[in-house]
Amino acid sequence: MGKPAPKIFAREATGLVKEVGGWSSFLANWMLVTGGVPILILQYYYVYPGANFELAFLLSFLPTLALAGMYTIFSLSMPRSGGDYIFVSRGLHPFLGFVNSFSLYAGYLLSGGVYSTFLAYYFVYELFTLGIFGHNSSLINLATSLESPTSLFVIALIILLISFGIAVVRPRYAWGAIFWIGVVSMVCTLVMFVVLATINQASFAQSYNNFVTTQNQTLSSLGFANLTTYQQTIQVGGWSPPKSVIGASLSAYALAWYSYTWYTLPSTWAGEIKQARKNIPIAILWAVVWIAVYYILFLWLVNRAFGQPFLTSWSALTTNSNYSLPVDVNLFVPFFTYIMYPSAILSVILLLAFFLPNFMSNPPLLISGTRYMFAWSFDRVLPERISAVSERLRTPVLATVIALLVNIPGAVIASFYPSATPSAIVPLFTFGYILPALAGISFPFLRKELYEAVFVVKRKILGLPVITWLGIVCLVSLAVGTYSLFIGGFMNFKLPDYVFYYSVYSIGALIFVASYLIRRRQGVNLSLAFKEIPPE
Repeated sequence: MGKPAPKIFAREATGLVKEVGGWSSFLANWMLVTGGVPILILQYYYVYPGANFELAFLLSFLPTLALAGMYTIFSLSMPRSGGDYIFVSRGLHPFLGFVNSFSLYAGYLLSGGVYSTFLAYYFVYELFTLGIFGHNSSLINLATSLESPTSLFVIALIILLISFGIAVVRPRYAWGAIFWIGVVSMVCTLVMFVVLATINQASFAQSYNNFVTTQNQTLSSLGFANLTTYQQTIQVGGWSPPKSVIGASLSAYALAWYSYTWYTLPSTWAGEIKQARKNIPIAILWAVVWIAVYYILFLWLVNRAFGQPFLTSWSALTTNSNYSLPVDVNLFVPFFTYIMYPSAILSVILLLAFFLPNFMSNPPLLISGTRYMFAWSFDRVLPERISAVSERLRTPVLATVIALLVNIPGAVIASFYPSATPSAIVPLFTFGYILPALAGISFPFLRKELYEAVFVVKRKILGLPVITWLGIVCLVSLAVGTYSLFIGGFMNFKLPDYVFYYSVYSIGALIFVASYLIRRRQGVNLSLAFKEIPPE
């Protein structure tokens, strides 16, 4: 008898279970996208003085919705672990699919460490807030000591370990925790919106001036009117912010586009979503609509409450100047709100409105990272043991451990080299969606048989499939976003940044080539796997 034919996939079934609901994925997506980002947006106000950020987010929402629609169609048609890795490797080329998804994987998980450090900062800022207004020197001293890079890193590491604990337990418990903490986060967010709606710039200016005088500071330099006139802007590579509101708003497109990213991650666990036809659109499309409402409403409310010129000046002073401020809490909204409403309970609720989404973005982020590795391993690009699923926990434990380890360098960067954070992660997300957009454009033509067999939406508009039109819109918007990254003031690329990018893509390419050669020596033709959709 001859030797049995080598297996195409690592095994005939994934071993994962369909225990993920649509609304738990919806909340996970909201927390993934917005966790830590609202305050980050405010921190970059000084780069685009005079911009209408609500307009920038509205404009960037339209192509975001197109990309969300494309991912929804892909996920409904091929609901498998790995998301865009499956789409690109089957639609364009296996090498492109792996290298692109590897870069996204690195960007996502490094960001997990970065945003865990943001959580550490929020904790420190809240201690400062309670200490200053409560005249508690012990809290102020504790906050000061925890603000050191080493302390921030330790806090971020503890947060990552807790996130690992949630991500590695049985899916029903992990997703139950994500759902219920997401509900609490939503309630705290609605409270925050109501509170911000009751504040206006005039009343805040008066309360702020009272706060300054009670801190024995002089209004001549730190008063609302004087501080608001400080308009220092960043200068990068000759970048000068446009003078017009429209120009400044358009230049902020890259920041707005980045702020929407990660909404595609439910596609990585699409194979585990119950009632996929019903729940995948909830997890991606409806989540994106709510995220847009959330961002635009938040920005409108904070600008109305505190005044965009004041926030712009504060962001410049905390980021780019040695100018003294009453307290260094960056743009921590609960601190400014406390000036108006001196309530520790309300301050903690507002803290939770930012803290909980950021905190609970980590478990689904780890889960999505493991699903990339799971898909690579299932296709036998990586060792098969990485896709092994624990019979007791029903999760890929080894892949989760690896994902946790990849998070840690991001925490190191954000804790010890915070100025390098944006350029270390942002472009990976802009570049990383270009190939999925190309896959959407070309899939009906390059893989016509597979398209006809599995796609749930095959309608044509003006002779072209809907998925192609969505891909075209995405590609154009991504080209604009990539261009604005390089000409705008958001990014400051240096030699280490370029080394980082070349390393990420080079490592991905080397892994795929090495795997292909090793498997060929073992008598396994990897290309066969990429002609089929993996089993469930």
